[in-house]
Amino acid sequence: MLPNTSVWKSKREELKKKRRPLFRDFEKCPSDVVLTLKIKAIDDDIAVCTEHINKENRLGYVTRKDGLSGTSWVTRRDSLEAA
Repeated sequence: MLPNTSVWKSKREELKKKRRPLFRDFEKCPSDVVLTLKIKAIDDDIAVCTEHINKENRLGYVTRKDGLSGTSWVTRRDSLEAA
């Protein structure tokens, strides 16, 4: 099972905290290629986390379902798991 949205958000926040001091150093010396590559790797990891968060948000939205037993509310995730 994949981690839920809160896990991805906390991982993304940790990565942002790790990136901030590197970026401050980069501002002082923008020609430092090694530092640039470290920031790029962290940015890529942040993008992956953001992608997972967005995917979870898209899959977890609530939809209205009309059935023979009446109207009920289900999440899209519930309907995907039932399939």
